[in-house]
Amino acid sequence: MWYGGTNINDLTINPYWRIGYAKSNDGIHWNKENLSNPVIEPTMPWELNNVSYPTVLYYGGIYHMWYGAGLGDMPTQIAYAYSKDGIAWSKPNINNPVLTLGPNGFDTKHIIPHTVMYENDLLKMWYSGFSTDGHWSIGYATASGSTLPTPDPNTIPTSTLTPTPVPTATPTPTPTPPVPPTKRVVVIPGVTASWNPDALLNCKMENYTGNWTLFHLARSVYNPIIDALSQAGWTATIYPYDWRKPIIENEPMLASYINGQTTGWQEKVNIIGHSMGGLLGRAYITREQDANKAEKFISVGSPHLGAVAAYPTWEAGEIWEGDLGWKFLLTTLAKSCSLKTKLDDRIAVQTYFRSVNNLLPVFNYLTNKSSSQSTPYNTMQEKNDWLTNPISFPFYHTVVATLRGTGQKTTLGYQVGPAGKHEAPGNWIDGKPVAKTISTEGDGTVLMASSEIPAADNTRVITTDHTGLISSSDGITQILEFLGIAPQTIQSIVSNIQPTETPPTSGLFIIGYPADFWIMDPEGTIVKDTESLSVFTNPKSGKYKFMLIPKSEHTRVVVAQFLPIGKILWKEYNLTNRLPKMKTIKFDTEHPIEDALM
Repeated sequence: MWYGGTNINDLTINPYWRIGYAKSNDGIHWNKENLSNPVIEPTMPWELNNVSYPTVLYYGGIYHMWYGAGLGDMPTQIAYAYSKDGIAWSKPNINNPVLTLGPNGFDTKHIIPHTVMYENDLLKMWYSGFSTDGHWSIGYATASGSTLPTPDPNTIPTSTLTPTPVPTATPTPTPTPPVPPTKRVVVIPGVTASWNPDALLNCKMENYTGNWTLFHLARSVYNPIIDALSQAGWTATIYPYDWRKPIIENEPMLASYINGQTTGWQEKVNIIGHSMGGLLGRAYITREQDANKAEKFISVGSPHLGAVAAYPTWEAGEIWEGDLGWKFLLTTLAKSCSLKTKLDDRIAVQTYFRSVNNLLPVFNYLTNKSSSQSTPYNTMQEKNDWLTNPISFPFYHTVVATLRGTGQKTTLGYQVGPAGKHEAPGNWIDGKPVAKTISTEGDGTVLMASSEIPAADNTRVITTDHTGLISSSDGITQILEFLGIAPQTIQSIVSNIQPTETPPTSGLFIIGYPADFWIMDPEGTIVKDTESLSVFTNPKSGKYKFMLIPKSEHTRVVVAQFLPIGKILWKEYNLTNRLPKMKTIKFDTEHPIEDALM
């Protein structure tokens, strides 16, 4: 038997397909020959990076092999080789590759050889072809028997392990059972749902240490869906990522991650993309096309036409809307990058948080205060060019649906006037908002019309807010139903889901980097940092004991107070030496002080 094999450890970088050889006396128990090494590896230009799907014909005392060759998992052409012993193979230059992709029709994307017969001086090949419409079909090709080389058997190289060729009758093929639906899910969280202290605190876009992990305040948003899938017997993983980068830059890393979660080209995953995560999932399907491994994809509250709240952030570096986590992380980014680069907030955002541009609306959302005329979005100086390239049906063989929220006050647009004389140069280049219009046809962040994907299944609409779409029992029910989980299983799971908590209105954020530290709150509860960060939501007034173990001679400590009235107090401290330190943080919602570390 000749077979294709790959090393799973290399799939996260590039598929590594080679052809092996094994022998058996009974067809059940097999021994790998050639010291378990491949007998065919890519050594010729037409073999590209990967070789697989061998089919072998024994004729005239010679083994003849046709096999697939391609850059990735799936072959894009068929090559030929011959051998005297089935181990040492010769690859003739003439006519290789012997079959390539068709210019149009059923085999324009991939081709795989299956069976080759020799009859009446005619070679007959049946092969699979994959087309741009996402379907596999079986094709038929012929060649004259005279195309087979007729070398002197004595000149064909052999290995030291020469098998005795024993032709066997062609067995009756057994139909290949269909691949069962996958139970593997990748959850892609939204913008500001991931945390990396070195990247964010030091304003590094590249070459930072550590991995991105789920941000503290995002755990209560995404843990319920992860837990629900686990209870249903599914394998669910979450994919934190560098949300500062444009979506198109994050897509290759997502593709690599998904390849690492699967063991071959046939294994699929389901993708749940929330908010910006849905835009990243969409980019994965459109960029990878037929090679994408998404069996099903559901976009949950994703702004496929943009979100109006992105406008103040991009045009002036200001935070007008969003939850506590969004405000903290954007403030962290602005403070860190402004401190390092001396840039104003707008330039810092446009330089170090470029993905905000991917969120700008691609519909008319500004109205001139003086003329009452709507501003066409494509005439604006600052506009979103990425969302204008939509994902389109038939979605490259992926089943696509959306889950949308309604009944929440959602910004529909702004009335704008000229920037004031006190504004930084370049701020509000398309107009400074003086009023806004509201719609209840949205989830509080994204409008219903924006979270729709044309030609997808857009029937799932529930009354909840942006985070409730992914974390509430209603939202989780809709997602599990889309994945095909049995109704009785869903009912059992969601009956135990706790109601979503009211979003916090204030927070105390403490950063110590690089260091380990512990905080004891006013009630005596001790909390250790996670990735150099501790968060207290709706914190009680009082004294917070702070014990710090530095990891370097210089430790950066930040005490950030986000108060119920909307005020932000941000204070940074640079502590020296590696000695342990005991401090107290005084937090008072009624009489807050900025210099709270004592």
